[in-house]
Amino acid sequence: MIYLGNQGGCSWTRRLAGISFAFLIVISLFSRIYFDSVPTYYAQRAYFYYALVCFLVLVVSSTLETIRIPKTVGFLILFVVVSQLVTMLFQLNIHDHEFVVRKMVALFAYVFSIVALHVFVVIRYVQILGLETSYVMFRRGVYIVMSVVFLANAIQLAYLWDETAFQSVMESFGRFVEVRWDGEGEASDIHRFYRAGSYVQQTHRLNGMSEEASENASMLVVLFLPILYARIASKLASDRRKLLVIEYLPVLAIIFFLLAIKSSSAIFMAVMAVAVLLIILLNYRSIFAISLAIIVFLSAGWWLLATSSSLQDQLLFYVTKVFDWEYNESTNSRAAISYALLMVFISNPVSGVGRSLLSQYIGQYIPDWAGWNAEIAMWGAVNNYPILSAWLGLLAEYGAIGALVFIYVFHWVYRRLRILYIGNASQPIWFEIFYAYRLFLLFYCLSMLFAFTWYKSIYLLIFSFFLAVAMGPKKVLQ
Repeated sequence: MIYLGNQGGCSWTRRLAGISFAFLIVISLFSRIYFDSVPTYYAQRAYFYYALVCFLVLVVSSTLETIRIPKTVGFLILFVVVSQLVTMLFQLNIHDHEFVVRKMVALFAYVFSIVALHVFVVIRYVQILGLETSYVMFRRGVYIVMSVVFLANAIQLAYLWDETAFQSVMESFGRFVEVRWDGEGEASDIHRFYRAGSYVQQTHRLNGMSEEASENASMLVVLFLPILYARIASKLASDRRKLLVIEYLPVLAIIFFLLAIKSSSAIFMAVMAVAVLLIILLNYRSIFAISLAIIVFLSAGWWLLATSSSLQDQLLFYVTKVFDWEYNESTNSRAAISYALLMVFISNPVSGVGRSLLSQYIGQYIPDWAGWNAEIAMWGAVNNYPILSAWLGLLAEYGAIGALVFIYVFHWVYRRLRILYIGNASQPIWFEIFYAYRLFLLFYCLSMLFAFTWYKSIYLLIFSFFLAVAMGPKKVLQ
C-alpha cells in the first residue's frame, strides 16, 4: 500500500483527526490571519477555535516522525522574511517609528501563523491519516464549505429577485453573518458598501462569504472548481461515469453564480470555468457532455440577461463606457491605482517597500491623467488604498525577490507532485491530487490579476495540503 508518512495513533485518534481535519477546513472559511486589521463579527472567535484544533493535533502527533523542510524552499522563504525586515528597518527613518514597528511584529505573527497553524498542522494530519483518508476528509471539508458559500449566494440572489420578501433575511445576514473589511463599516466612508445594511443591499451584487463581489468570484473558482474538475477528469479517465452528474451540478451552479455576481472579474472567471471544462471534456471526447454544457451555459446567460434589467444596463455600460475613463470614474481610479502600484515596484524593484506599507507610497505615484477622482480622494483622505491587482501588489510589497520565491514554491510543489503522480500512475488518487493542484494553481494565478486576498486562511490551508503531500518522504515512491 502506498502511504504518506507514518499513520500514527489508535483508531479513535485517527477517526477524531479525520473529523477535525474536515472541521478545520470549514472553520478556516470564517477565520482570518490578517493581523493588521481583523475583520468584524465572528473572525476573532473562529480563529480561537481554529488555533485550538491545531494545538490538539500537535499534542496527539508527538510520536510521528520529524518533519523535514526541503532546504532550498526553507532557505528562500527565510531569505524573503529577512529581506522584508531589512526593508522595514530602512523605513524607520521615513515613516512613523511606532507604525513601522507594529508592521514588523505583524510580519512575525503572520509568518508564525502560516508555518505553525497551516503548513505544520496539515502535514501532521496527513501523517496521522495517511494519504487516501486525508484526501477524502480534505475533499469533504471543501464540499461543506461549498455548501455554505452556495447557500449565502442563493440567499443574496433571492433578495435581488424579491427585495420585499427577503428584506428581513438580508438584514439578519448583514448583521450576523456577512464578512466585512472592517468593524466600522457603517460609519466609515472607506467601507461604504454596507450603509444600506449589507453589501448586497447597497451594491446589488453578490459577495457570498467574501468581502466583495470580486472576492466571491475568486472563492468560487479557486476553492471548488479544482476539486470538482479533478473528480470529473478522474471518472472520465477510468470510465467511472455513472455518478458524473453529482459533479456537474455544482459546476453549473458555480457558473450560474459567477454570472449573477455582475462584476468584470466574475464574467472573466465564468468564461475561464467554461473553457477549462470544455478542455477536460474534449480530451475525453464526450460530445454529449460538451453540448449539454454549452446549451446550459448559453441558456442560463440568456435567461439571466432577459430577466434582469440591471444586468442589461450593466452590460450596455461595459460595452459602451468601459474605456471612457473621463466618464467611468471607477475605471479611472482602478487604472490609476494599478499604474501607481507598477511605479512603486519600478522604484523599489528588489525587495519592495515592505509588507503592509504600500499605502504609504501609492499616493505619491497617482498619475496626473487621473485628474480629480472621488474614489481616489476618499482613499487618500484615510491613506488606505485598495490593491486592485494582487500580482502588482505582491511585486510592489515584496519586490522581485518575494515574487520569484512565491512562484518558485508553487512550482516546486507542482514538480514534486508530478514526480509522485508519474511514479504512482496506477493509483487514481495521485492523478486526482495532481490534477486538482494544477487547476488550483491556474485559477489562483488568474484570480491574482484582480483584487484577490490571496493570503486568506482557507487558501493557505488548501495550498498547505498540496504542500504536505509534496513534502512526503521518498518512501512514497516505493
